[in-house]
Amino acid sequence: MKNKKINILAVFVKTMYLILIILLFYVVGVLVQINENRGDKEDNISKTEVVDSGDEVIFTSYFPGCNLLNSKCLDMECDSYDLCSDKKYLVCEIYDCGEEWGIGTKDKDGKTNIQRKIKDNKKKIIEVKGRCNGTVEILESNCVNERLEIETRVITDGNCKIEGFWIGYEEKGSSKPAKFSSLGNGLYLVVTNNCEKISEIIAMGENGISIK
Repeated sequence: MKNKKINILAVFVKTMYLILIILLFYVVGVLVQINENRGDKEDNISKTEVVDSGDEVIFTSYFPGCNLLNSKCLDMECDSYDLCSDKKYLVCEIYDCGEEWGIGTKDKDGKTNIQRKIKDNKKKIIEVKGRCNGTVEILESNCVNERLEIETRVITDGNCKIEGFWIGYEEKGSSKPAKFSSLGNGLYLVVTNNCEKISEIIAMGENGISIK
């Protein structure tokens, strides 16, 4: 009877050890899987940040013999912004290919586009820049129905056609296009989609020339 009790106890102890070993393997496996998933997420975040930054040069092979002018032409700080002035782009690279511009873009969906554009006549560009050189003056600004209505005067050195307006916002540190209408005599009514405080207003002249 005593030996039977000892055997039962031995079996119980062995069973408990086996259960503990199985649980240990299970816990280790779960921890390994969690670390792998975390690493995959970190890799994905890193890759997304590289693409969003627009710092990587990805279109060089499409424009052999051309010089890269700007690898991140995404706002009006870029002199050639008129060549890729579309906010959907994450990457816009501008290349100088002699008599042509080389333009490579990549949008938020990862779709890429390659194109070449014949350069405008240099004399014409100089002439347009001379006419469109000027200033923008805010005469009045009012918040009406949750939209900012800005009466603006644009003064240029010559007859420059105004094709649009961009608004810079203080809090967001970004700029967005705004609707506008001409009031005549160089006066324009510019309307935004909200009443947030603005930092600047920029008029866009011919050939994408900015007037501040």
